[in-house]
Amino acid sequence: MEGGGWRGGDVDVDVDGDGDVDGDGDVDGDGDVDGDGDVDGDGDVDGDGDVDGDGDVDGDGDVDGDGDVDGDGDVDGDGDVDGDGDVDGDGDVDGDGDVDGDGDVDGDGDVDGDGDVDGDGDVDGDGDVDGDGDVDGDVDVRAGSAPPPAQELRHRAEGFLLQPPLVVRAAALHLQ
Repeated sequence: MEGGGWRGGDVDVDVDGDGDVDGDGDVDGDGDVDGDGDVDGDGDVDGDGDVDGDGDVDGDGDVDGDGDVDGDGDVDGDGDVDGDGDVDGDGDVDGDGDVDGDGDVDGDGDVDGDGDVDGDGDVDGDGDVDGDGDVDGDVDVRAGSAPPPAQELRHRAEGFLLQPPLVVRAAALHLQ
């Protein structure tokens, strides 16, 4: 006799009226022999699908229902394991191509989008690093700027040679 039931030959008899006719402990015939709620012996005591009590109700590996099935932190399967937006681990958190946060989105060295890829000030690659128009560094071509000293001296010398001698000029003034 076990659990109020008694097996007598081929006949199962419920001797105490609790519903357990074969003495296995199942009093209502649902399959639960120990009263824990597990009716089929798979370990699921409340019918939610969790057979081992870890919280995973559908067997996909997600134990807390956040969507992370393998415990790596990726809750939606996009590859982002820490929620920073980086889905492939290259450091690019917003998908703009900037992997280290310096502002360079295509890896050419231009961090602020002005076209200057090496930080020398040349934004269009013509060689002009300070915006004065001088692309090869030989002269300052900005409007209104003085020519280099050597060139200026040459012009002064040429102008002086074109002037008549002082004696001729003095005579010309006297005749006037």
